[in-house]
Amino acid sequence: MIARAILLGLAGCLVACGGEGGLEVRLEPARLFASAGGQAQLRLQLSPPAGFTQSVHLALEGGPPGMGLEPREVLLRHPLSLELRLQVPDQAAPAEYPMTLRVWWGRGAVRQAFWLKVVAACTGPPRTGASYLVRVGPAAPASLAQGRLRLERPLALPGFALYRLEEGPVPAGIWPNRRMRLFRVPNDPLYPQQWHLQTIRMEAAWAVQTGLERTIRVGAVDSGVASGHPDLPPIGGYDFVSDPSAAGDCDGRDPDPSEPSERGFATGFHGTHVLGTILARSNNGLGIAGINWGAQGLMARAFGGIEGEEADALEAMLWLAGLPVPGVPPNPQPVQVINLSFGSPGSCPEGSPWRLATRQVLERGVVLVAAAGNQAQPAENYEPASCPGVIAVGATDARAYRSGYSNHGPRVDLYAPGGSLARDDNQDGSPDGILSLGVGPGGGFTYTYAQGTSFAAPHVSGAVSLLLAQNPQLSPAAVRERLRRTARELPQEHCQPLRCPMRLLDAGALLGPG
Repeated sequence: MIARAILLGLAGCLVACGGEGGLEVRLEPARLFASAGGQAQLRLQLSPPAGFTQSVHLALEGGPPGMGLEPREVLLRHPLSLELRLQVPDQAAPAEYPMTLRVWWGRGAVRQAFWLKVVAACTGPPRTGASYLVRVGPAAPASLAQGRLRLERPLALPGFALYRLEEGPVPAGIWPNRRMRLFRVPNDPLYPQQWHLQTIRMEAAWAVQTGLERTIRVGAVDSGVASGHPDLPPIGGYDFVSDPSAAGDCDGRDPDPSEPSERGFATGFHGTHVLGTILARSNNGLGIAGINWGAQGLMARAFGGIEGEEADALEAMLWLAGLPVPGVPPNPQPVQVINLSFGSPGSCPEGSPWRLATRQVLERGVVLVAAAGNQAQPAENYEPASCPGVIAVGATDARAYRSGYSNHGPRVDLYAPGGSLARDDNQDGSPDGILSLGVGPGGGFTYTYAQGTSFAAPHVSGAVSLLLAQNPQLSPAAVRERLRRTARELPQEHCQPLRCPMRLLDAGALLGPG
């Protein structure tokens, strides 16, 4: 997701560049994070002169003893981009190490400097066996009494608990605790433009409501937040990642929703980008504009990387809505809108965990907005977007055509800009991605482009928060109906290569009369 980076008030180069004998060498990022015994990646770009055909050798200098590097040699004839895998030894001491990558060929050589920060590896007993969401009480499956399922913990969803299968085949009537995946289509160019806010007519919406008149609380179930970004107001919340080895902070659930840097570089600081679209400080002469200028944000961190456990995401959503979660302090400030930029295959059938959980949240008057998914498939096959009452959001490009990756079909309530980094249809010299907040390779706060239905959904969440600031009595069903009614109808040909119904978010009309 991260392309180039604009550092805020910091000087320095985010990439190392060099050349000798006509061979240009570029290495990024300038700083790496890895745990002892873990891996890190460098991107090496080699641009040879015409007629160059030689073996290029690679080696690491400095750093913890016993560092591994793959590959160590390539035959170079044409420009090449390599992903270098660095293996940190188990015994590496936590510290920040100055290191050098030596690149040599024939009679030429270049050294590129970078920093490696080694953090302590999370330790603890490994989890064995798959975990499942299981009904308890009168509706419990017969397999529960057979002793092959071990209780992990009760869930906030009434009538369900999390169990781990000790041995044997998977019993019928239970739901696997799946790995939910953040919807993201990564790439990397960057130039600061917010064409996507113009597309949904935010100027007309702001003429009616900026969000400063009444504070609305907006929550996100996501990968965490880069706390301290100067263009983001303070964000509260909770860390729901229950597996310490997956959390990145080694302590499982805790009241800090920040995304550890080494995890953030894996997700592209997904949660920060999502919240930035909704909540970035506006009209302050710095960076970008968020949709709601006065909203309060809460992050329920449920992803320690691109993937996370379904039970964690489910309980994070319930907590944001003010519902009790065993072992977690009550949320003192329940939100009115929840953004869900993730998903997994599933049609949200009656009796399923997501069907029951989303119903509970909607019954509390909380609006749920979900990314439709990036699989270019019918959206009714992906949860939680397929759940009844959830506002499912697809993605469009700068032409208001369906982005090629976006899920589609009648289950998509409306579309919003999700971008296409491979295009420049407005011919402004920059990729048509969604510009929001991020963190650069050196750890500095930045603005980054991204694409995906993950980044279309927060446009709708932000617009809904403005609508609720204008009329806080609206029910989730009324909000969904108004979104669909005021959205701009697009020709079905805009769904190409398919024909499908399409409505584009119109924030100006949403906040207008009627």
